[in-house]
Amino acid sequence: MKFNIIAAMCTTNRGIGYENRLPWPTLPNEYRYFMDLTAKTSSPDRKCVNIRGRVTWQCASQEGRSRDVFNIVISRNPSDELRTDKYIHKIVSTLDEALKYVETSLQDQVETVWIFGGQYVYTDAVSHPSCDRLYITLVHGHHTADTFFPSFEDSFDEDLSTDLDRSLQKENNVTYRYKVYTLSRVRMPQK
Repeated sequence: MKFNIIAAMCTTNRGIGYENRLPWPTLPNEYRYFMDLTAKTSSPDRKCVNIRGRVTWQCASQEGRSRDVFNIVISRNPSDELRTDKYIHKIVSTLDEALKYVETSLQDQVETVWIFGGQYVYTDAVSHPSCDRLYITLVHGHHTADTFFPSFEDSFDEDLSTDLDRSLQKENNVTYRYKVYTLSRVRMPQK
């Protein structure tokens, strides 16, 4: 089953997080874009699957957790809090286990599978053969980070056919731009 990755990343250092939060100020319009894209379906009888790591789940807003999607959390050591969270549909140990669960248990109910991160989940996902597209918000300027998005440019090309506002956006004195990348016709080996 194919999946998409969604992330916001700093253009200067590939940063995606700092001390378990985003490294830049709150960007309400970018957040709305993210929320809409990862929950919308064209069919009312299907849902999106949102796969993310434990820390990314724990840092999510209540709104981000309680949407009408299938939430799958990747954790090698799930806590009791995670196991009893009513918004988590399934806890798994690996990305492959999550994808297998979607294929075997949810396939007829799912329209799109989204990968949310964090760093290690993104690293596995970018090089995974089922990765179809990357929806990346490029956040301009320098923002201190301690977690980073992996390199993907050797394996993906920008997709200009996707209907998307590519103009420079500005909120809270932060500029950013939306981009979509698809797998290159000739996939380069990962380094």
